[in-house]
Amino acid sequence: MKIELSNWNRREHYEFYKGFDDPYWGATNNFDVTELYLACKQHQASIFCAYHYVVIKAANEIENLRYRIRDDEVWDCERVNVSSVFLRQDKTFAFGYVPFTDNFEGLQALIQKKMADIEKTQGLNLDDDAKRDDVAHCSALPWLPFTSMEHAKNLGRGDSCPKISFGKIEKHDGRYSMPISIHVHHGLVDGYHMGLYVESIQSMFNDFKQQFDS
Repeated sequence: MKIELSNWNRREHYEFYKGFDDPYWGATNNFDVTELYLACKQHQASIFCAYHYVVIKAANEIENLRYRIRDDEVWDCERVNVSSVFLRQDKTFAFGYVPFTDNFEGLQALIQKKMADIEKTQGLNLDDDAKRDDVAHCSALPWLPFTSMEHAKNLGRGDSCPKISFGKIEKHDGRYSMPISIHVHHGLVDGYHMGLYVESIQSMFNDFKQQFDS
C-alpha cells in the first residue's frame, strides 16, 4: 500500500533523512531468550528458526517496520518475509529468501528446506528473490557475544530494509541471553518504533512455549 506523502505526519522526517549518505541507525539489545531456548530444546526445534520467526513476526506487527522506499515513494509492504544468510558445511554462505508464515513449525520447515537447497549450490545465490524489499535482512553470528554491530551497505541501491543480526547465546545464573543488533532507516523508523519492536520481540521470546501448546 502506497503512503500518501502529502498527508503523512512524518513526511518532513522522511525528506530529511533520505538524503543522508548513511540514513541507517541502530542499537544492540541483550535479550533474555531463556523460555525460547528451553522450549526449543524440549521439543527438539531449531533455535535458529525460532529467533527468525520471532523477529519477523514482530516486524509484521509494527507498521513502521513494514515501510519501504521504492522509487522515492514510501510503501507499506504489508508482509515482511525472511531474507537471511545461510551457512553451508564448507563454511561458505549464501543469501536465501523464505516467505513468512504465522505458524512456527511451518516456517521452520520452509527455512530448513531452504538450508538444504542452498547446501547443494555454490556462491551467494543472488537470484531475483535477493532483490526483494518486502523482507528484513537477517544474519546469525553464533560465535560472537557482540555488543555492537556494523554492516556492509550498498547505499547507492537505496536500500531501506531492516538489518537484524543475532549473536552468541550465553548462560548466566541459569538464564540464557542473546545480543540482537537491529538497524533501520531513520526516514522510516524512529526510537519510539524501535522501542515497540524490542518490547514485542522480548514478549514473544518469553511466551515462545505457546508455539507448542496447540
